[in-house]
Amino acid sequence: MSQPPPRGSTAARVAKNTAWLSAARIGAKLIGLPLVIVLARFLGPEEFGQWAFILSLVVILSTLADGGFQTLTVRDLAPSPGKARPYYLKSLSARLVLSILASAGLIAWGLIFGGGQTPWWLYLFGAALLFPDAITRAGQAVLTARERMDLTSGLSLIQAAGTTLLVGGVILLGCGLKGSLISLLAINLAAAGLITLVLRPYLLNQEPEPRSAGRLFIHAFPYGLLALLNILYFRVDVIMLTGLRGAVAAGEYSAALRLFEAGLILPAALGGALFPVMARQLATGEMNGLLVSYKQAVRLLVIVGLPAAVAATFYSVWVMGLFFGPAYAGSGGILMLLGWSWILFFINAPLGNLLAASNLMPKFVPFAAANTGLNIGLNFWLIPAYGAMGAAAATLACEVLGLVIQLFFVRRILTFWPPLGSLVARPALAGAGAFAFWLIPGVRFWNPILSLAAGVVVYLIIVIAVKGATIEDWRLLRRSAALWRGTEAT
Repeated sequence: MSQPPPRGSTAARVAKNTAWLSAARIGAKLIGLPLVIVLARFLGPEEFGQWAFILSLVVILSTLADGGFQTLTVRDLAPSPGKARPYYLKSLSARLVLSILASAGLIAWGLIFGGGQTPWWLYLFGAALLFPDAITRAGQAVLTARERMDLTSGLSLIQAAGTTLLVGGVILLGCGLKGSLISLLAINLAAAGLITLVLRPYLLNQEPEPRSAGRLFIHAFPYGLLALLNILYFRVDVIMLTGLRGAVAAGEYSAALRLFEAGLILPAALGGALFPVMARQLATGEMNGLLVSYKQAVRLLVIVGLPAAVAATFYSVWVMGLFFGPAYAGSGGILMLLGWSWILFFINAPLGNLLAASNLMPKFVPFAAANTGLNIGLNFWLIPAYGAMGAAAATLACEVLGLVIQLFFVRRILTFWPPLGSLVARPALAGAGAFAFWLIPGVRFWNPILSLAAGVVVYLIIVIAVKGATIEDWRLLRRSAALWRGTEAT
């Protein structure tokens, strides 16, 4: 017998799950940031570039080995939790087979092409990291389908803390790049074991899953291909910079990319919490509720994303120097260009949920592939001439095109163009006010921290004055706070 649905209204559950995921991802970034700083400063741009290169390969191959099961598991188990055990076992076996194939390919590539700035032993560590990641992903998908973001979030924080303490300690002891990778592998193995233990109570039901592991993989493949394209979209820059401009350029870009990715925590968290709800709303034909979910998500994300993008224009150089030191001074311009992509990523997150919950994914994948191909082509064109700045410019250009493509497909789902201009206009007005404030001569040189905070205050005042934040937003926050206290708001 399956467990009862979670307590509370849909909006309150989404708010709570978003809070958990946001807390975990923000916490993981905050916990992991000292490690990134230690790695960047103690390894230097070249070895830090090697670290970023091999982990970028691992992320890409882990996504390939996941095969799309992360999204498919949530979609299939959210309405049918009773078949979790057979579904989990079949999906895990498929993931492990894919991991074997991916690791064999990675090792072969390292033996043939390894050496120089990418020594062959890096590929051995990358191959080993694929297997614990496959186990962890399989467990996370089942817990997410049961809307237990509190468990996935807690486990992620434990893993992040262990990684920072162990890997950071090893680096500070002078064990170098090899020691850091050995420590990372040990932590990932421990995390895979821990999530397997936590998952056991959710695998007690025995409702059958008639599809074989191979059939599940066929159904998951469009999601896997899209996820792979998305990861390539983010990680191919580091790999191409390593090949075209060397490990130093990759290290400078990776430092800026880490801070940029920290800005994507909220859209990823809200999207993850909202996806099971939107999938159910679309499957049951609750189009009014689906539209409300989309509009509230976009409005909240735009309110947060606009000031971040504007601030990146003025404070990127200062932020990079503050965190990573003078060796990464050239990364400020990279972060500035990437920062303007924030607002596009924030808008795209709810659109991506609508697409993932629909049956249009197989038709969308070729367009996503074309956009990723354009990103790779632009990198080949821009990186030789402009280095890491060219890679950042390619990301910004392709994200604009990606927004247009997703809007086109979401129109087919909703049968009308999804509202966007009305959701963006008022926060954009407040963003323009903050931009004008930071343009005032001498403001940014007065005190970077205080002037940054003052600009954010200006933005918030204007947002509230023009009613960019609505009463529904405050009610959602109040319901979320009440649920955290254990009571439902009235």
